[in-house]
Amino acid sequence: MANVAHREYGLTKKIESFYAQDAVKRNAIRLERVEERRRLRKAECETRKVQDAAARDTIASAKEERRIKSELLRSDYQSEKISVKKDFQQSFLEMYKMWKQECKRLEREGRNEELAMLNEQHEKKTEELKVECDGILRGMRETLDAALAALKEEKHSLTDSVKKEMLERRQVAAVGKPKIAKTVGSPPPLMPKEQAVACLRCERKFSLFRRRHHCRACGNVFCDDCTNHRALLPMYGLGEEKVCTRCAKYLNHKKHAAPPTVVGTTPNSETLLLIQ
Repeated sequence: MANVAHREYGLTKKIESFYAQDAVKRNAIRLERVEERRRLRKAECETRKVQDAAARDTIASAKEERRIKSELLRSDYQSEKISVKKDFQQSFLEMYKMWKQECKRLEREGRNEELAMLNEQHEKKTEELKVECDGILRGMRETLDAALAALKEEKHSLTDSVKKEMLERRQVAAVGKPKIAKTVGSPPPLMPKEQAVACLRCERKFSLFRRRHHCRACGNVFCDDCTNHRALLPMYGLGEEKVCTRCAKYLNHKKHAAPPTVVGTTPNSETLLLIQ
């Protein structure tokens, strides 16, 4: 009996050592994944900053280009406006001189009726000349306003497209985080059945009618009554497998229960130390 207890104690120590090493490996893998995720996010953030800076430069250059074009258009408009006014003033002065000379001649000759008609014609031509000048200036102003509106629309279109790209990049960065493939640990070593004399949970001895069964979650040997459960083992890359009562209780309440541990080992949420 002492030899059996000694063998069980040695096997327990071996399993504890395996799970301690497995916990260290899992922790190292977790730290590597965290560091890799941090590097990816940092690289993505730097890339996004460069792209946003380029987008802001594009918007600034578009604004500056629009400002320069607007100033050129206004300058051309003012130059043409001054030229048109000058031409019409010259035409008016010539017409005024001719009218003045004709008025003096008619006054000397005493032809008052013709003088009155001449004055009416002069007023009419003056009004027509003013209307023509105002129409040309109004057309020039409308052309300028249309050109400025086109420049403004072009600037807004470019700015909106660039801002939309920036927003899409931020949305992709917020939703599509860089994903890293999850690592799958090795399943625990199975305890040799010939070394198991009794069930490790109910302590009933094995016999011809009480068979030995392995728990795939902890690797220990139990009787059929103590392994009458099945559970998913994704941490080992396994599907639904036979597990013992204690492992089944832990796996079914993993979110609400702390993992069972053995004195002298390091607790780990992905490692089951289920030796009693």
